[in-house]
Amino acid sequence: MLFQEYVDVNSKTKSGVVKKSVPQAINQRWQSRIVANGWHELGAEGAHSYYETYGAKTGATKMLQFALKAGFEGRPEMSQYFWKQAYRKAGHLGEITYMGSDIVKQEEEQVIEKEATPFFPDLPPHMQPTKFDPMQPTDAPEPAEYFINNGNFWAQAKHDGIKTIAFVSPDQVVIQSRSMKIRALPFQDIKDALQQVAAIRNESFVIEGELTFISSDGIEHRTLANAQGHNTKNLNTRVKPTVQFRIFSRVDIVGNYGHMVEAGSDIAFEAYEHCPRIRMTTTYKNSSDKRLLHFNQKVDQREGVIWFNPLMRYVPGKDKKHPFYRTKFLTDTVYTIKGLTETTAEGRLFGAISIVDENNKDMGNIGTGFDVTVQGEIYRAFQEGIKMEELVKIRCTHQGYVWPSGKPWHTRVAKPEWRVS
Repeated sequence: MLFQEYVDVNSKTKSGVVKKSVPQAINQRWQSRIVANGWHELGAEGAHSYYETYGAKTGATKMLQFALKAGFEGRPEMSQYFWKQAYRKAGHLGEITYMGSDIVKQEEEQVIEKEATPFFPDLPPHMQPTKFDPMQPTDAPEPAEYFINNGNFWAQAKHDGIKTIAFVSPDQVVIQSRSMKIRALPFQDIKDALQQVAAIRNESFVIEGELTFISSDGIEHRTLANAQGHNTKNLNTRVKPTVQFRIFSRVDIVGNYGHMVEAGSDIAFEAYEHCPRIRMTTTYKNSSDKRLLHFNQKVDQREGVIWFNPLMRYVPGKDKKHPFYRTKFLTDTVYTIKGLTETTAEGRLFGAISIVDENNKDMGNIGTGFDVTVQGEIYRAFQEGIKMEELVKIRCTHQGYVWPSGKPWHTRVAKPEWRVS
């Protein structure tokens, strides 16, 4: 069944009458989830935010009901997005993408099929989409003061967003995630600007950056949903989040990483003239500037700081021995251990730690951040707590909270003193 035929059929009852209502549950969710977060004002981007937050496991029937509801509410861009998700979930061919507030158009007689992985003739084999393994920072082995005073290290702000690798030529732009998967870039103007730079330069290039969403008070968020939720929480529902693509480096050139960073700044500067959403990530080189960056990042509630030796080579993946580090600003919070999940992994006493807050609200699970020794301590303490009918408190570190669940993000067991008396 073609897409438009699917829409026509499901817009009517079995007797051929145009549907004029949806189940009450859909009306309630529209109000409590979509309107409450201000997503109904964001077109296709708002629909995408709802889908990422609530709809990934939703079936085709409910998705098409949301498409109908959006249409009834006079939100055609949202409706089109939901229709295409319903079409895909119903088992039809196609990848559903969206670009800003404009849904990718599809002619009635076409069926969107998965295309072969794009190829860039001017780039080497290891610099092709789905083949390029980006370098990732590891936790800093020294406190920030060490890197601030060390002239062998430069610094950049660690942005809170989505790691984005862009393969760019005068003819095409392909976006890859950190996990080496091709994904859609929601903002066509960013792609157009990068492509214009490639056309003016008459070359292809590969850049790394972070797609981040800025709430009305200037705080960065990983998703549009989180940024809009933050605005809602601060009673700024009419203020739309802004979007920035922060470029770190250009990685397809020969040379050390410092050279790649400066080359990336050049591209960002050129692209900014075509699209103000694109920004360069400032590099800080002397001690006073690095100290100020570290201070401002913490005060502004940003994620952290990246430290690197500009003379290092580019190494794919994570390598703790490589001088590419991150310092994260963490929140320290005490929770109660609700339970320990089972595991089949050899040598492990449990899989994850289920935690709740002081009101017994589920705060998720902690599955990483503890070694075998700490695992043994937690296991024994929890078993003893059950025996003595006492609650076991655990100190955790995390990077803030996820909207709208309110659960901590990237939660880890605080070391070495995790136990709270």
